Amino acid sequence: MGYRLFKINELANMISYKPSGVPRLVKKGSGFVLVQPMVLDNPTRTSLKMKGVDGVLRQGAKVLGTFSSGPFEIKSGRNYFNLEFTLDGLATFTAIAQAIASGKGLSLDVDLNKRTAALITQRSTFTINTKDLKTA
Repeated sequence: MGYRLFKINELANMISYKPSGVPRLVKKGSGFVLVQPMVLDNPTRTSLKMKGVDGVLRQGAKVLGTFSSGPFEIKSGRNYFNLEFTLDGLATFTAIAQAIASGKGLSLDVDLNKRTAALITQRSTFTINTKDLKTA
């Protein structure tokens, strides 16, 4: 059992997540979501069952939004998907207004918690630059 958990953790460490396109700000219901296209690369021939992924979108210490997924399977090779962050309206409006006033894009940090079906949790972080943010 211990060896199997070790191999699952080793496989999970080989999988990389990174932004693959320009984020979009989309109106959804009474709020907004930030949609970040992603590429997930699994360089092995083995698929990995995930219990889910959740995380936060931050600007510095300020949380601007959250993300959470249900269970899914990571197939071998390249996989494309969208992270959809449900945004906190006031915090997000303030951050965007400041970015517009300064003429610069926002640099947003993403903290992800990736939970495998084997109850192993891994954390990763990356940055989204919203200089070319699109609205839909």
